[in-house]
Amino acid sequence: MKCIAIDDEPKALKVIEALCSKTDLADLVKTFRAPLEALSWLQNNEVDLVFLDINMPELSGYDLITTLNKKPQIIMTTAYSSFAVDSYLYDVTDYLLKPIELKRFLLAIHKANDRIKHLSLVKNTEKESVLYVKEGTIIHKISLDQLTYVESSGNYVIYHLLDRDIKIRQTLKDLLLDLPPKQFFRVHKSFVVSIDRIDIIEPHQLQINRRNVPIGSKYKSDFLQLMRRIREKK
Repeated sequence: MKCIAIDDEPKALKVIEALCSKTDLADLVKTFRAPLEALSWLQNNEVDLVFLDINMPELSGYDLITTLNKKPQIIMTTAYSSFAVDSYLYDVTDYLLKPIELKRFLLAIHKANDRIKHLSLVKNTEKESVLYVKEGTIIHKISLDQLTYVESSGNYVIYHLLDRDIKIRQTLKDLLLDLPPKQFFRVHKSFVVSIDRIDIIEPHQLQINRRNVPIGSKYKSDFLQLMRRIREKK
C-alpha cells in the first residue's frame, strides 16, 4: 500500500517510518509535519493509506479528513485515548494510541489492506454487471439492471430488456452460468427472471414490465420460498 504520514512531531514520524519498514504491506512514500502542506499534496497525488495525527496546529486530523475529496484508508495516531470515540464518526480504518506497539501496528495495517481488497472486489463486481452477447458479427452489451427476463425459444435465447428485445443463438443452460444467482432466478424451463423486475406475482404467472411470464410447477415451490425469504429480510 502506498502510504504517507502526517504528524507535527518529528519523533512520531520517525516511529511510523521504523514501523513501516518492518512490513512489506506499507510503502511510506512521504511524511509531513504540516497538515496544510499534506492536504495540498493530496490534491494532486493518490495514496492508499494515511497515518494521521489528530491533535495538530492549524488543522486537526479530523478537519483534514473532512476536506478530502477522495478519502484513502485512514489510521489515526494520537497520545490521547479520549479521541477514540470520535474516530468512529469519521469512518477511519483504525485508531492507534501512542506509543505504538509493533503488534498493534501490524493489525491496523492488515485491516487497511483487507478493506482495500474488499473495495476493489466491489468495484470489480460493479464492472461485471454487464453481459456481452454475440449475434453473428455483432456484440451486444447488456446491462444487467436493464434485463427484465430471459426466454428460451428453440435454439435461441431472447433477452427482454426494458426498452428492447435481443434474440441470440444460445442455450438457457449456458446463459445461467453468466447470470448472478442472487439477482436472477429460473421460474420455468424456458424462463429466467430478474427478481428486482417482478411487478406482480400471481398463482401461475408473473407480470414483468407489462408482460406475463409463466411459473412452472417444477420451480414454483423454490421460487415462493425465495420470495418469502426476501420479504422476511425487508
